[in-house]
Amino acid sequence: MENHRTDSIPNDSYPVKSDRLLVHRIMARAAQAKANGENKRADDNPETFTLRLQAYETQTAPLVDYYRSKNILKSVDGMQPAGAVAAAIRDAIGA
Repeated sequence: MENHRTDSIPNDSYPVKSDRLLVHRIMARAAQAKANGENKRADDNPETFTLRLQAYETQTAPLVDYYRSKNILKSVDGMQPAGAVAAAIRDAIGA
C-alpha cells in the first residue's frame, strides 16, 4: 500500500476474535500455500503466533484506547480475505 497521510488510525479488530480462530487461520494459510505448491511462510506456526500475540498485547493493544480517545481509531475486520481487508483499510483512511 502506498504512503498516505491520514488523520485516522486503522485497527484490525483483533480483540473480538479468539486465539483459536487466529491459529486456525494461520494453519489454513499454510495448508493452502502447500496445496498451491508455494513455500510455507516460516512464521506460520502456533509458536510464532503466540509470540506475535504477546507482542500485540504488550506493544499494540495499549495504543487502541489512546487513539480511540482521540476519535481517530477506525476498526477493520482483519479476518476477511486479504483483498477485502486492504479495501476496508483504504476506506477507513479515505484513500
